[in-house]
Amino acid sequence: MNEFYKKLVEYKGVETQIIKSIEEMAELTQVLCFTSTKLEQYTDKQLREKVIEEMAHVLMTFESLKVIFKIDNESIKKEIKLKEKLITFEKEVQKSVDNYKK
Repeated sequence: MNEFYKKLVEYKGVETQIIKSIEEMAELTQVLCFTSTKLEQYTDKQLREKVIEEMAHVLMTFESLKVIFKIDNESIKKEIKLKEKLITFEKEVQKSVDNYKK
């Protein structure tokens, strides 16, 4: 695990970092919700920069959460692969249902 985030959690505290994670995820959600309804108010560059900024903040807090909950990258990759398999399976089932209805 990244030493920077270990020290950050020690310095700021677990509760503070969890709250910070929630705040940063909420800010990203807010930007995505706002931009989905107000796209015409942004240039592509402005929108992209704002999304990148908020995504960076969320990714940083994810690193703190990995430290707090002792989660390694392999555990996350395993969960992603499982989710990808589930999505693929759901698509195949839907395809079969659609073919059956024809």
